[in-house]
Amino acid sequence: MKSARLCLIIALSFFFVTRCLAHNSFAIEDQNGPYEVDTEEYRLPAKIHTDVLNDEKTEIWARVFFPKNIEQLSPSPLVIMLHGNHSTCGRGKNPRIDDDTSYTITGECPKGYVVVPNHEGYNYIAKQLASWGIITISINSNRGINGGKSSPDDVALIKARGRLILKHLSLLYKWFAANSFPRKLNPKLKPIVNKMDFTRVGLFGHSRGAQGIRAAYALYQEPGSAWKTLMPELSINALYEIGGTDFPIFNSYTHMLDQLNADQVAWNQLLPLCDGDVVDAQGKNPFERMINDDSIIDNTPKSLYEVWGANHNFFNTEWQIPDVRFEICSHSDILFSPFDKDSKRQQLIAQNSVLAFFKGHLLNRKEDMAHFNPLSPLPIILKQITQIDRDYFPSRNNHSIAVVDNFNQNTGINSSGFSNVHHHIKIIHGEVDPSLKVKQRVAKIQWERVMNTPYFESVWSAIGQGKDISSFMTLDFRVMRSDSILNRANETDLSIHLVDADEKISTPVKLSEFSILNGPGSYDDEYQFNPLFRTVRIPLSQFQGVDLRKIHSVRFSFDQTESGAIYLTTIRFNKDYGPGFDTTKEMPHRIPSFHKSANDARVSHSLIVPEKLNQIKVVQLNQPKQAHTNEEFVEIHLESQEKFIVSDALPILRIGKMEFMLSRYSDSGDQHKLIFTIPKEQYEQFSGLESVVVSNGKTWHFGKLIKADVKWSRSNKR
Repeated sequence: MKSARLCLIIALSFFFVTRCLAHNSFAIEDQNGPYEVDTEEYRLPAKIHTDVLNDEKTEIWARVFFPKNIEQLSPSPLVIMLHGNHSTCGRGKNPRIDDDTSYTITGECPKGYVVVPNHEGYNYIAKQLASWGIITISINSNRGINGGKSSPDDVALIKARGRLILKHLSLLYKWFAANSFPRKLNPKLKPIVNKMDFTRVGLFGHSRGAQGIRAAYALYQEPGSAWKTLMPELSINALYEIGGTDFPIFNSYTHMLDQLNADQVAWNQLLPLCDGDVVDAQGKNPFERMINDDSIIDNTPKSLYEVWGANHNFFNTEWQIPDVRFEICSHSDILFSPFDKDSKRQQLIAQNSVLAFFKGHLLNRKEDMAHFNPLSPLPIILKQITQIDRDYFPSRNNHSIAVVDNFNQNTGINSSGFSNVHHHIKIIHGEVDPSLKVKQRVAKIQWERVMNTPYFESVWSAIGQGKDISSFMTLDFRVMRSDSILNRANETDLSIHLVDADEKISTPVKLSEFSILNGPGSYDDEYQFNPLFRTVRIPLSQFQGVDLRKIHSVRFSFDQTESGAIYLTTIRFNKDYGPGFDTTKEMPHRIPSFHKSANDARVSHSLIVPEKLNQIKVVQLNQPKQAHTNEEFVEIHLESQEKFIVSDALPILRIGKMEFMLSRYSDSGDQHKLIFTIPKEQYEQFSGLESVVVSNGKTWHFGKLIKADVKWSRSNKR
């Protein structure tokens, strides 16, 4: 009755009716493996672990999933899971409201609150992994880390998260090597530890936990790593991220800010395209950096898995309030209702892809690796749910790749130095968006077909000459639509040809036979579209009528759609199919995506917290313990009647045109209070006339900065 009543209420909006009806259409598909699953928890008393955090207590707390008959099995691979940043205390139920961080510091929650079991939110995945013989451990990072204070050395506690993962692994490794187990823990866990294969380890992370697994991998690999001494035989083979962050990380060796990549390890990032938390889809950045780094030979695959209609929170079943802001979701086919506390459809997508990823890379099941290769069709059950675009690199190896064009030269010039050809189009070589942190070179192409067919031809050899690609398998390129009124059609289609040295043009291959080109599918919090490519891979066997021993150019004919605007990049021939099929023509599920200009977007009033509800309470001088210089800092204490959110994106303080990200919540766990730390030198530059604004899911306005005399404090407060 409740479900029917809800649908009747929502019937005022057709949008929500469709969501309600569809919500019950998909249950978690049975993907159980051959083993029955059991689970246990281990938890040690909180204390200061100096190899995790040196000034706050942390807790060794995790839930383990394993086959019931583990003692009869051969050594089993291991997956470690880490959740993202979230409040540590919650109240009520169905849904539980998580809006307090008292547990982070004190280890206790206020009266009427319970500890948020953030690590239990991926049990639906962990159970399935264990049923396939993969021991899965989900770590809790509530104490000291979730909602914890940032420092100049570790702004979002990403390194602390990485160290916590390695701390768990080092303890498990120690117990395994010594064949002994702490008496405080359930003895049932001892045979499980004895069956762990530390040469086959995968890491799974969500949001800040996603960047945390990248940090764990990097900390283990760095020169002189103490972790490698503790675990000399540890081998991390695969990293799976959902909605990952990508904050700069302070390098204690170089004293510079670094970016975390995932070189020499299989890596996938699931990007929710209706992410209301990490709204700028920054999880794509490592992919862009890695595929554009020609200095590294890396035979491991990298992929983006772009899920239309998914929000950030509902991949964790313990995060029961949707994060999405519907203004940033560029299409109506969302996978949840704002009245729900979870999304079974999002869970099904995560379960399918995470299982495929770790079964492929830890159990060596090649057919499961194909899940991320655009040459391979996705499971029908997923295509019935939503559109999933894939951006993919099977390897970075100069011996297997022949670059046709990266558009790294001036407009009109091919990467090879030869002149490209274009006809009745507008084309500019440049960056997708100069303001983006990762600089991706592209060809910006626009056309409106009047009479003759517009086309662009990427020429990589001299006139009358060609290059031998007969040993290559595929033509690959990356493409996306821009946010333009020229994209009037729901989808854009075009034809691709190869042209040989004798000016013979191959039979055309339609883009729509191998990929959908629609969107944009995602917008950020400033209502600018998120540039997300998809990789198109076409087997060379599809191109008939030309001599593959002397290919002169690749032609893109804009003969299928009357007008359009696209970004095209990374055209290459590849000898590596990767795990996939060379003749796939099965059509993926499509979502109608009507053009929506970012200029038409409006900020919802519910996202604005007006000045009358906010105030600047205290300005004092302090020096964080973790500061790596003698620099002095000013603390700005902010209070609001509207609670600040503990999310994975960093709260940002804007004073005039300057931005600051070093922040913490109050010691009491009260989320009505937020404290920012900024360099004294920059504070003294302000006139007192600057506006003060905080962005943290919503936007808080505090009026003008009222400068105060500050006194030096050596209390080293939190």
